[in-house]
Amino acid sequence: MSAPITALVVDDEPLARRRRAQLLHDDPDIQVIGTFGSATEAAERAGELAPQLLLLDIRMPGLDGFELVQSLAVRGVNFFVIFVAARIDRSMDAMAMPFCTDSDPTTVPAPAQPGASPGAAACKAPR
Repeated sequence: MSAPITALVVDDEPLARRRRAQLLHDDPDIQVIGTFGSATEAAERAGELAPQLLLLDIRMPGLDGFELVQSLAVRGVNFFVIFVAARIDRSMDAMAMPFCTDSDPTTVPAPAQPGASPGAAACKAPR
């Protein structure tokens, strides 16, 4: 068995942060090594924790998710990121990629359709 993927959960909403951390804890291939209520807190600790994965809210007071990713990349911290959002807004359009909101846990990512606007019909019900 290989070592688990190390992950940080970063979200300013306590309930969402706990829910996401619990979902990851339930996967034996993922080890949650930290949860943070702000991107600023995560930025201070990410270098020493060296996560492989960030489960990251986009909109947070102060430093937002995009700014956190940028600041860690500049410092040479390498990781994968999964952005999460409570609602669809213009920040999702800027990413120009398929997404699902965490407000509907019954959906999973679906391939984007050719010619569709970013995020359009990007979620589907799981089989």
